[in-house]
Amino acid sequence: MNKNSIQKQLRFTAVRWLVSCGVAAMLLPVVAPAQSTIVDANNRGIELEKEGKFDEAIAQYRAALALNPEDAHIHSNLGGVLAKRGLLEEAVAETREAVRLEPENSKNHTNLGFSLSRKGDIEGAIKEYRESIRLNPANPISRYNLGVSLKKTGDLTGAAAELRAYLQIEPKDSETHVVLGDVLEAKGDFDAALSEYRTALALDAKSPWAQGRVDGLLNRTKR
Repeated sequence: MNKNSIQKQLRFTAVRWLVSCGVAAMLLPVVAPAQSTIVDANNRGIELEKEGKFDEAIAQYRAALALNPEDAHIHSNLGGVLAKRGLLEEAVAETREAVRLEPENSKNHTNLGFSLSRKGDIEGAIKEYRESIRLNPANPISRYNLGVSLKKTGDLTGAAAELRAYLQIEPKDSETHVVLGDVLEAKGDFDAALSEYRTALALDAKSPWAQGRVDGLLNRTKR
């Protein structure tokens, strides 16, 4: 037996001895849950949510959180779909956890605001939407939701400002032009309201609301 063969045999014998003593197992690295598995479960949850399969989406998000309970993004996603499902206490708990884990994430505050709004806590929702916008002034969902929430409280001036800010980001959203028109009409600014309704109609000639709003406002104001 040559020198190389002897060295290989010695190494094999040493490894076999370590295994028999249980030392080799101690030397093996600890394997964390496969990141791809977590991502796959979260992505599948998103797909199911888009399809309206809320219960299945909830199950996927919870499977992902079982592997990584500190993932704020998944807590936020779970909270959002729980709110859509009407499980509002759980929705608020999950979205609050997302905010706790990542308080500087604008989207987490958006989802918490949505959950609170669905639960009937409009003032709490407004607070979260404002924080979301502070963190990211270009967050369109928070801009729109804040505008709608302010309208519910009777703050028409604030609602109009936020809806206009939203339309700066998403100018081709015909439905929001209608919503802004409603706010302006309620304020008594009929010319501006009519302009918004007509803009909505120009963007979507088949809009089920825009033409009716134009006709109704013209009739009411005798124009």
